[in-house]
Amino acid sequence: MRNGTKAMLAAAGILALTITPVAADASKPSTTRDLWTEFTYRGAPARSDEARHYDLCDSRSPSFQNNQALMRAMGLQRFPGPAHNRLARGMVADTIEDGIIVAMEKGQRRRIRAEFGIHERYLKSFAEAYQAGNGEIETRDRFLQSSFSHPKPIYVSHIYTYRERNSCSLYSVYPESRMCAGRKPAAQPGFIGGIDALASAFDSHVKPALTSGRFTHVMFMAMGWHNDQQVSLCRYNAISEATQRASKAMKRPFKPYIVGVTWPSAWFSASPVDFIDTAGHLGSVFNKADDADEVGYLVGNLIANRLIPLANPHQIPSVALGHSFGTRIINRSVFSRDLLRGGPVGSGPKLTIALQPAHSIFRFLPRGGVEGHPFVNLDGLDTVLVATSSVHDTANPLAIWSRYVGGRGGLATARNETNRPWVDLVRADKPLEPHEAVAHTLRQMDASPDKPIIVDASSFVFQHNDVMSDDMGRFVAGLIDKYAPAR
Repeated sequence: MRNGTKAMLAAAGILALTITPVAADASKPSTTRDLWTEFTYRGAPARSDEARHYDLCDSRSPSFQNNQALMRAMGLQRFPGPAHNRLARGMVADTIEDGIIVAMEKGQRRRIRAEFGIHERYLKSFAEAYQAGNGEIETRDRFLQSSFSHPKPIYVSHIYTYRERNSCSLYSVYPESRMCAGRKPAAQPGFIGGIDALASAFDSHVKPALTSGRFTHVMFMAMGWHNDQQVSLCRYNAISEATQRASKAMKRPFKPYIVGVTWPSAWFSASPVDFIDTAGHLGSVFNKADDADEVGYLVGNLIANRLIPLANPHQIPSVALGHSFGTRIINRSVFSRDLLRGGPVGSGPKLTIALQPAHSIFRFLPRGGVEGHPFVNLDGLDTVLVATSSVHDTANPLAIWSRYVGGRGGLATARNETNRPWVDLVRADKPLEPHEAVAHTLRQMDASPDKPIIVDASSFVFQHNDVMSDDMGRFVAGLIDKYAPAR
C-alpha cells in the first residue's frame, strides 16, 4: 500500500480532503469572540452558503489568528520544522480545557530502535488471536504486516497534559519542551520508550483526573488527513464545545476529559510554498491512510482497550470519536482489541462515533473490498458504532479505488437493502431544517443496535469538514445521551 505508483496516482489529481481557504474579509468582525460568533453555526437560519463551506479551524479562524500572533511574538515569519511536532516546541497556541494529547511522529528504525517485527511485542496476528487461517484472516494479516513493514514506523514523541487549559509535557524527545515539574526530556527517541511513557502518563495523570469526580465522560478523539497539531486541537475544542452547548440545552451533564492524538497526517505540511504543500497533501493519500491504520492497530488500541480502562476504575462512560482518516484510527482501535498481547482490559468505548469516515464501507460488509472485512460485525464488542455520511461530502470524488463511508459511494452502498443484515441505515424521511433533521434522526435510531449504524446526515452535513457545527453538536450530544449517558 506504500508504493510509488499509488503516490503518483494521488498526486496526479486526487482532490484534497479539505476546503480551499478563502482570504479573510476585512469587513468581518476582528475580535476572537466576534469571529467565533460570526462563524459558529447557530441552527438552520444561520447556515448561509458561506457558513456551510466554512471550516472553524481554517485560515480565517481565531485559532489560526492566535497562532499567527504567537509566531509574531516569537519573532518569526514562519514556524520552522515539521508541523506535527510544534506542540513540543511551543509553537501551538491552542489548548484543550482538560485532557491529554498523545503526539506521534515517524522515525528511522535505527534512530528510534525499532527493529522489524517490534510490533509483535504488543500485538498478535489475526490468525493467532482468532485461531483461524481462512482467506479473510490471511488478508487481514497481510494488511497488519504491511502497516508495520515500512522503513519509518510511527512512535510516540511527546505527551502533553492539560488542566483548565494549563499545560506541560509529561514526556518529550525535544529538549525545548516545557516539562512538568520533576520531568526531564528523554535522552533519545525510542519506540518502546514512547509506549512505556504513554502507560506511565495514564497512571500518573489520567487516572487521578478520571477518579476526581470532575468529569462525566472520557473522549478518545482522532482527527484526519492534513490536520496538523494546531488544527487537531482546534477541532477537539470545537466539537467538544458544540456538544457541551447542546448537552446544556438538553439539561444533560457533559464535562469531557479529552484523550486526543496527533499524528503526521501529511507530507510537507509546513512548507511555505503552496505548490509543495498541496503536492505533499495530494501525494500522501495512500501513505497517510496506512499510517492512520497503523496508529489504530497499536497506539490507539492500547489507549482505547487498556490504558483508559485501567485509568478509569469508576467506569465513567468512554466515547471514541474520529473524523475522516481519524475514523480509521478509532475504528481500528475498537476492532483490534483482541490483538493485544495479554488481552484487552474492560469492554472498551461504550459509543464509537465516526464522522464522515474516509475508509471503505466494505470494511463493514462481508463481501466486496480487498481488506478482509475487518469491521464486519460487533460480536464481542460492547460498543454502539455510528457513522455519518452525506451526499454533500465530495472531498475525494476521484477515489475510484474505494467507496468511502462518508461520501456518496459509501452512502449508495449502505442504501442497498441487501446490505441490511450487516449495517443499519437511518435517515430523515422528509425534507427538514438541519436542527429538526438531527432530532428526527435520533428518534429513529435503535435503542440497542447490534450492527453498525450508517446515518444519512445529508440534512445537516453540507461538506466533509462540516463536523463542528451546533447541529453536529446536537447530534453528538443526542448520541451520548442515548447510548453513553453520564452515570
